[in-house]
Amino acid sequence: MKHFAFGIFLALGASLAINSIIRAEIRRALLRRLLGGSRLIIRQARSLNYNLHLIGGDGIGNFALIAGPAGDGTLFASTPDVAGRFAAAPLVAKFREEAFNPHTT
Repeated sequence: MKHFAFGIFLALGASLAINSIIRAEIRRALLRRLLGGSRLIIRQARSLNYNLHLIGGDGIGNFALIAGPAGDGTLFASTPDVAGRFAAAPLVAKFREEAFNPHTT
């Protein structure tokens, strides 16, 4: 059994993605963002009685609203915003010079 899979093919659509996940026996999937199809995939997994756990970074947004109770057990990990810390001031200034916003990339 595989515990972590990187790069689940969400572009396939929920049905094809969940079928691929089940065939590969993936039980825990690490996603960069919990957006779009991930909410539908977890719902479909639960409707098929497949025990899938998602672990995701940013983009949780309205995940719980769309996933509903199927999203229970999903883990969300994020780093703190350090932009206001004195030690980060030089890096924040460089980002601003280059019009780079780490929250939108």
